Amino acid sequence: MATIADVARLAGVGTTTVTKVLTNRKYVSDVTRKRVHEAIAALDYEPSAAGRMLRTGVTHVLGVITPPPETQPFTQYGMFSRYLDGIGLVAAAHGYDLLWITGGGGDVPSYAALFKSKRLDGLIDVYILPHDPRIAGLKDSGYPFVLIGNPENAALPHVTAAHHDGGLLAGRALTARAYASVGFIGLADSPASQGRFSGLQLALAEVGQRVRREHVALTDRAGRLPDYEEIGYSTMRRWIDRKIVPRAIVAAWDSIAYGVLRACHEHGCVVPDDVAIVGFDDETPSRLLTPPLASVRTPVRELGSAAAKLLLEVIEGTAPDPPCYVVPMSLMERQSLGPLERA
Repeated sequence: MATIADVARLAGVGTTTVTKVLTNRKYVSDVTRKRVHEAIAALDYEPSAAGRMLRTGVTHVLGVITPPPETQPFTQYGMFSRYLDGIGLVAAAHGYDLLWITGGGGDVPSYAALFKSKRLDGLIDVYILPHDPRIAGLKDSGYPFVLIGNPENAALPHVTAAHHDGGLLAGRALTARAYASVGFIGLADSPASQGRFSGLQLALAEVGQRVRREHVALTDRAGRLPDYEEIGYSTMRRWIDRKIVPRAIVAAWDSIAYGVLRACHEHGCVVPDDVAIVGFDDETPSRLLTPPLASVRTPVRELGSAAAKLLLEVIEGTAPDPPCYVVPMSLMERQSLGPLERA
């Protein structure tokens, strides 16, 4: 394996000059710089990551915080693997590696220790909760970070989906079918759920409708990842038992809609003839269900890419003001929505 001394010997320069070329410093002539690059190519020289870090103070490693392993973030919540796809794509294109960090317990000091030990250059947190103590800790640390989601302080670097517009898409698809009543199942303390609900409410208001109080089901997460499928199932069972099932339902996540569908199948409620259903996130199973689930697609991979892009801009001091990217959503119309002519 070639060393920096081998490159210097072949190029006829000192190792200090090779270092200047590798770090793109000034005071090296174009002719000398060309000879060094030719020597690097001829020897297939790859600079040591450790040596590069010592020279530049940059590790070229980005940290990604996900939920703790006991929550099974990559199996039970498939979006986290798609976040990593998008983050990894941008990171690799810019010469960065990823360090997976499992969150939990509000353990902010350990994140700060990672920076102090020169193990990473920036952090992306892909699962933030309301009043999350880690967010305040990251902000106070002064180190580069980006959040995926909607923090209470919108001035913090973050990327998010256009949740309100997504709710508007779902709502307009339902009003176009003239459904007499529409219900909503979501989370009371989730900004994503709140945005989706507000968009639905606007779509209904456009045609003089509203969501009736008995058709609004909002659960509080109480600082933990909820069982979305159970929320959908128990809510639909309650509506069925009370005989107050709305003609159409918007579920703030596809996994909530899965619970609604299970309750419908158990109690003979036919989808979409008796009740139309629209979910959010367009999870892979949604298109394989019977009937296939209509869903507003959340661009999870694109959110990961946008987060990595924004973090690199924060590190380089070129981030937009405010430091935020909003990624658009789109509606996947499928059988559970019901055809226009049958509404």
